[in-house]
Amino acid sequence: MYFDAIKTITQAEQDAEAARASAAAEAKRIIAAAETEGNAKVAAAEAEARETVAGLCAEAERRGAEGAAKIEETAKADIAAFAAVAGSKMDQAVSIIVGRIVND
Repeated sequence: MYFDAIKTITQAEQDAEAARASAAAEAKRIIAAAETEGNAKVAAAEAEARETVAGLCAEAERRGAEGAAKIEETAKADIAAFAAVAGSKMDQAVSIIVGRIVND
């Protein structure tokens, strides 16, 4: 009778150890799968973020180029206006300078 009880206890201990080992292996498998899935999601999110940033940079560059073109256009118009005013007053300026040189 004692022998049967010891045998039963020993078998229960072996079964419990096997169940624990199996559970530990399953836990490791689940953790590895979760890490793999998590790494894949992180990589996908990084790729999406890079794509979004590239799009935003391209849009910013486009807007910047448009803004620069508008500023350049305005500056050219201002230069043309100043040149026209200066050209119209050139004869008057020459006359004043020559008059001062001659009279002094």
